[in-house]
Amino acid sequence: MLAPAARLAPFRPVPAAARAARSPAAACTRPAVLAAACRCQCSNDRSGNSAGVQRRELLLAAVAAVATLVALQRPAAAAGEALPKGYLNTAQKLVDALREAISTDLSDAEEREVRRAADPAKNLVREFLTRWKDNPLVAGEASYAQLTSAIQQLGAFYQANGQRTRLTPAAGQAVLDALDAAEAALPLRDASAASLLPFF
Repeated sequence: MLAPAARLAPFRPVPAAARAARSPAAACTRPAVLAAACRCQCSNDRSGNSAGVQRRELLLAAVAAVATLVALQRPAAAAGEALPKGYLNTAQKLVDALREAISTDLSDAEEREVRRAADPAKNLVREFLTRWKDNPLVAGEASYAQLTSAIQQLGAFYQANGQRTRLTPAAGQAVLDALDAAEAALPLRDASAASLLPFF
């Protein structure tokens, strides 16, 4: 004979809130889970952004390195090439003429030889001041500044001592130094091209 069945507990329905709390989907909506997920997502975003910033920085550094290399390989003679040809022609002739006149003045040459050597320089000084003084095309150039300085030093010396006075060694050397600096700032002259002219 079978034993009587155990008394069953009365049925109590589970509230909907409790069932939702036990479901796997509900676990994702809990505050702790959401906070952890947000932290994980933010961490991934920061990692992605950091990698992107590093790539951009490396790219910019590479571009800067290439630009620096190109600038270093640019020929030094390129300085002054954009100057007007008329200015370059006058400036180079003026350097030569003034150097010849001052070297003759500082030597033991007679006065008539000194004056003969100074005549071409006088004409070129007049041309230089008439055409290029305060000209914005050349006013900022080192060669212009040095030539202007040489002319001003000569003018100040003759104004203080008279037109017929011979230059002192100190005054003459100061002008020659300015001429050397002006010539160094001008583009190199193409001597090879000039040597080929007789063959044409």
